[in-house]
Amino acid sequence: MIFRDDDISYLTDVKQFKRVHEIFIEHNVVHTIAVIASGIEKNQELIEYIKMNSWLMDVQLHCWEHIDYSQNESDIYEHMRLSRRIFKRVFGEYPKVFYPPWNKATQFLIDKMKDFHMELSNEKVSLSQYIRTKGGVNEKVVNFHYWADEEVIQLEPALKIYNERKNKCV
Repeated sequence: MIFRDDDISYLTDVKQFKRVHEIFIEHNVVHTIAVIASGIEKNQELIEYIKMNSWLMDVQLHCWEHIDYSQNESDIYEHMRLSRRIFKRVFGEYPKVFYPPWNKATQFLIDKMKDFHMELSNEKVSLSQYIRTKGGVNEKVVNFHYWADEEVIQLEPALKIYNERKNKCV
């Protein structure tokens, strides 16, 4: 199970982001952040915080910009190329996973993942659905947004469910 903090960008409020990260630290759960690459270098405070806390954060790629990645193939390819280059420059390695906006993926995008040596992840469930089913979902990704207070409030119960289920499996 992956908890994915979606839409991390140069506009990310670092104070709120830290608040969310502290919840994951308290529960000893790694969470994935899905980065929008365009302009990410503008938020140096965020980048430094992510690098300092990479032991409990998995940084992956969301997109270059939040466009429909089921559209123009040449635009998609260029976005992927730019995104990977910036991601490598900022975080020191290429992303391993791509989370397309709105989880939209065409066969073209799926095929390009092989070229870019990335896995495509386009399945998700919301925090509220995860809580409602007490973690009994088939999707591998629980999606949330660090800025949405109603979702941040749901993190605590979701992580408790996650840890309870994990402990039962051990």
